[in-house]
Amino acid sequence: MSHLLKNDSAVFLSNGSALHLRDRMNWDIVTLPVPGGVPIYTTGMLLDRERRRLFVGTYPTGKIIVYNADTLEIDTVIDLNGRGFTDIRLDEASNRYLMFSTFSGFYPIDRDTLGIGELIPGGGSRSFELDRDRNQVITADFTGALCILGLPDFNMKYRFYSSLTTVVRKIKADPMNPEEFYIITTNGPLIKLNAATLALRTINLPYGIYDIAFDPSPESNRIYASGYSDGGGLSAFDANTWALLSNNLGAQDTFIAFDNSPDRVRYFIAGGYLPKALTKIKI
Repeated sequence: MSHLLKNDSAVFLSNGSALHLRDRMNWDIVTLPVPGGVPIYTTGMLLDRERRRLFVGTYPTGKIIVYNADTLEIDTVIDLNGRGFTDIRLDEASNRYLMFSTFSGFYPIDRDTLGIGELIPGGGSRSFELDRDRNQVITADFTGALCILGLPDFNMKYRFYSSLTTVVRKIKADPMNPEEFYIITTNGPLIKLNAATLALRTINLPYGIYDIAFDPSPESNRIYASGYSDGGGLSAFDANTWALLSNNLGAQDTFIAFDNSPDRVRYFIAGGYLPKALTKIKI
């Protein structure tokens, strides 16, 4: 049996096992500082929860701004010196970050010193994801082919085409299922890839999305997506069914990362200019 409870602008739905927010949430919005106060365009983010770092790749400045994830102040700025930036991931096993470059490869960034290593050729698109269980990288090239590269040498293991993945925007691992990866495309449904079988399946959503983030609290059973909803915004979906729970939680947002602590959940979002941090106090 389902139950509804309305409180101010929020509507809660209980199905006997979970309580979901079905309308607008209340957030504190903070604009993060940028070097020199000059607006930047965000091209990707990464949160290193253990080291308390938030990485924000920028265009056209060609820099990665590294924020203190607790104070939201700038810790340092990594100058890419002409290296194109499209995405970044943490490779814990090698104590490094991997930055995906528009110049068809990866640049390793030392996790301790933040020094940039030499280009590792491979791939060449907007995004990639580490498949840690199979010691490989999942990416896509500019032709739309999905590519699986073996580690540590980034050798090509598989390369195959699908009409579903012609233009890949983001690739994200499913933390609840280590065999599965979400592939976000520019003009099409959300795709889920099984890395063990290479099978693809589609998830139809009410609108296109840019990025997804998984709530670190499993009991919440939520996936957050940034997308085109009513002009752009942050939306919450049921993690099992992808039913829409709430939308327009933030406006014109493209990339998401999130942090959690005992007293709050903080969602870092960025779209277009001026990255923002949305902070929700736990209740």
